[in-house]
Amino acid sequence: MLQRIPKKFLRFFAVGMFTTAVCWILYEALYALDLSDSFRESTSWAISYALTSVLAHYLHFRLTFEPRRTYWPSLWRTLLVYGCSLVLSTVADHFLAQQMHHRIAWILNMGFFGLLNFFLLRYYAYFEDPPKRSL
Repeated sequence: MLQRIPKKFLRFFAVGMFTTAVCWILYEALYALDLSDSFRESTSWAISYALTSVLAHYLHFRLTFEPRRTYWPSLWRTLLVYGCSLVLSTVADHFLAQQMHHRIAWILNMGFFGLLNFFLLRYYAYFEDPPKRSL
């Protein structure tokens, strides 16, 4: 079954699992610090997500994608993707955390925006050619 999954997606998943673990540790540490009385979950999410975005770009640039752009142009495009994702996911996290346990909200948020980021990074930030379909 794994042979049917593109290697690029497996690399993205492996890097994503590592950066997600780093993000989770930062989130838990910031949540424990209780940085904001009114927006504890969202503040912890936003800061941890922003910090791990730079790490994620570096690892994806080196390990995941075969970019047609050089490092710096791909960095600003990646940060643009992550910045938009950060805003949207923080709003989503705020509303989800009011409806369910904050850790479940974190998992749902990370899963949805992680998949969305894969496609945005691949075709916008790193400018890879779309996969060719074989007949």
